Amino acid sequence: MTFTPPELAMIRHAVQDYAGRWYGQVGAMTFGRDDAARYVSEGHLGMLCDRYTLKQVWRAVAEVINEDPAVLELRLSDAEVEERAAARRAAADEIDQRAAAAFHAGDLAGTLALIDEAELAAPTYRNWDDLRRLVRERLTPARDPR
Repeated sequence: MTFTPPELAMIRHAVQDYAGRWYGQVGAMTFGRDDAARYVSEGHLGMLCDRYTLKQVWRAVAEVINEDPAVLELRLSDAEVEERAAARRAAADEIDQRAAAAFHAGDLAGTLALIDEAELAAPTYRNWDDLRRLVRERLTPARDPR
């Protein structure tokens, strides 16, 4: 089973925000790359571990770390993590506003593409499938109730 693009975005965001907290000297403990991958998976991607397996999520997290090992040097505070999350939500809101404009202009295919883009910016921010459902309802011709 492979991860969806929004799930991969969730993994990337978790690695960017938290991997550095689980690498190197942390108090009396010393953590390596594999530790960082494990603890990001277990501690911040539990819903993906429930949907897939810890092993699959751990592997995906390790791949993201290997693609950009500099994330291990980031020790973000809770406030910095929240700032990043707020920036992702703001980006999703901006894209969502463009999607709403496209919807009202009748560009339903464009609306769906923008919803997909917004979801990648902030996958867990809102229920993007509900928005897609509303657009698809508009795409489907109304049935004659007779």
